[in-house]
Amino acid sequence: MPMIIGSIIVIGSGLYTLYRERMVSRSKPAATAAASSPDGV
Repeated sequence: MPMIIGSIIVIGSGLYTLYRERMVSRSKPAATAAASSPDGV
């Protein structure tokens, strides 16, 4: 039983992280994302 609960917590946190990253990337303007250089300068 503890293994199942732990698995649910790990999977849930992973899904939440994916969801949050998608929301953050959507809120960024496309021009800002395209204007940034890959080397960070």
